[in-house]
Amino acid sequence: MHASLPHERLDELEGTDNWPLIKTDDFFGSAPAFSRWVVTGHWPVPLMRETLQSANPVVDEKRKLICLDGGCGVKRIGQLNMMILQGGERSFLFCDSHRRFRALADQTGSTEEPVYIKWTTRFIQGAEPMGDVTRIRYHGKTLTVPSTFVSENPWDGMICDDVTDRRLEVRSGEILYCIEPTSQGLFCKQDGVCGWYDGPYEWIDPPLPTKGGMIQ
Repeated sequence: MHASLPHERLDELEGTDNWPLIKTDDFFGSAPAFSRWVVTGHWPVPLMRETLQSANPVVDEKRKLICLDGGCGVKRIGQLNMMILQGGERSFLFCDSHRRFRALADQTGSTEEPVYIKWTTRFIQGAEPMGDVTRIRYHGKTLTVPSTFVSENPWDGMICDDVTDRRLEVRSGEILYCIEPTSQGLFCKQDGVCGWYDGPYEWIDPPLPTKGGMIQ
């Protein structure tokens, strides 16, 4: 389904309004349980997680529900996800247009729970521009984000695009995907998960082939 499926009695849906099937937001948050697997899109998966900014598919084993929309075309971190069903196992591939780079040093990951700002929680309380990065205040916390992520409009006030302060666990030689380079490090993706890398690196040209992994 594009967005949702209210129940699996498909004959009862014959002749009904199709709008809920193509436009329901956050179906993952309210969906019933199904006896067969249901795969949906429409609501980008980065909006479905509370502390982890990731464009990888979301799976609920108990409800037999898989959400695939990686936010391609609507999210800076967006990627196009493709699911593979083979021999009773699920895996996926993804592709995006982000430039690849090779980390040239190890980096330890975050030791505290990271802050994750997403579209549904995008409102910030203040901003201090510092060149290509901006220091923002968000629910009593201060974090540094790419300046291009911060904006202000008459309807929402001051807002920040989807971002996290997560520091990625990186090994030298690992390939990552750059979302936004700044003077204080690269905001990037590591196998679909977003965070920061501030060590030395080298760009990879041409881009590497599509990557993927097991759905979790």
